[in-house]
This record gives sequence, structure tokens and C-alpha cells, in this order.
Amino acid sequence: MLRKCLIGALIAVLQAVALPGAAANAALWSRLRTPRSFKAGFIWQEGSGPPQRGELYFSHGRIRKQIQSPSGGHETIEIIRPDEKKIFQIDSGKHVFYVLPWNSRAALLSEALRRSEKRKLVGSEIIQGRDCDKYEGPRGPGALPYYFWVTKGSDLPVQLITNDTDSQMQLKIQLTDVTPGNQAPILFEPPIYFTQAQAPSSAGPSATSATGGSPPASH
Repeated sequence: MLRKCLIGALIAVLQAVALPGAAANAALWSRLRTPRSFKAGFIWQEGSGPPQRGELYFSHGRIRKQIQSPSGGHETIEIIRPDEKKIFQIDSGKHVFYVLPWNSRAALLSEALRRSEKRKLVGSEIIQGRDCDKYEGPRGPGALPYYFWVTKGSDLPVQLITNDTDSQMQLKIQLTDVTPGNQAPILFEPPIYFTQAQAPSSAGPSATSATGGSPPASH
């Protein structure tokens, strides 16, 4: 009888020690409740290159960037479709669109916003004057390490920065005035009255930042 009591007491002590640690570890991992669709202002910069600014539309992994022209001319529109592994660049001045080579870095924001995967909470910071939780992106073979900030409580996306060893490759995305809401499917397709054209040696400000180089001619 005494032996049973001692064994029971030992088990209780071990559970008391182990459970808080397990609970604390579990609390570090969570699925974010980021909005599935939203509109926002953005600043998108790669390395020391000039930042892109404009409006961003997001819906279920698809991204549309309306990039302001530094000279005040026609804006450049870029549509990123991870579901089709395609990047479209639209020249509204010429009524044409180009198909750029696929690059997963361009779709990193889509990966960060996926609700299906658990993220590791690594800290809290004030970003753009807002109290944010900082999460670490998934690690593993072929994964691009990054950090992702969302507002506390509402999980609105605020900032993404890749953890590149080469600072010239670092991607930084900042989002402002995030407004959740459905976005029209037509925003994520080239206009039906535009024609596909061969991409020139430089197809605009986003050609190098999204794909890491000038796009080749499309066919």
C-alpha cells in the first residue's frame, strides 16, 4: 500500500513539473487568424534597391500590386498567382501584359498569410506605432527564413522581413491601412482586352525586385 502511494506521489510530481513546460512550449506555436482577403498600402523593397510603393490587394493567396511610378506616369500592375505559379506584369499605358519567370520570393507574403500552418512566436515589438507579435517562418530544406509581424489580438499583417545572409537579397514588406474584405476576382487576372507581349529587357520597376533579374521574353 505504501509503495503504491509513493509511486502515485512520484507520478503527480513529474506531471506537475512537465505540464507547465509543455503548455508553455505549445503556447509558442499557433495558427494565425490573418484575413483571407484585404486591401492595404505597401512598401516593398529588396536589398538596397529603390522601394516600391502603392496599393496591394490580397485574396486567398493571390496578390495584386499597383505600383506608383516615381516619375508620376502610368502605374505598373503586378499580379502574383501562387496557385498557377505565374507572375503577370501589366502595362496600362500600352494595353499589354507580360508573363514573368516564376520566383517563390515574390509569393512569400502569400506563404506567411496561410492559416493552415502553425507559426512560432518569438517576441513582441512596436512596429509603425502598433503593438505586434513577431513570428518566425517555417524552417526546413529549401525554406526561405523570414520573420512576420501581426497586430496583437486582430492578427492584421504589418511587416515581413527575410532573414537572408546576404543583405542585398533581403526582402522587406510593410503594410499600412489594412482593410479586410472581399476582393473582386477580376483584380487577379490580366484585363481581357489587353494582349500578351514579349517582355522587354526591363519590364518596369517590379521586374527585378520580384524575380531577381530582368525577365526574358515570354512566348
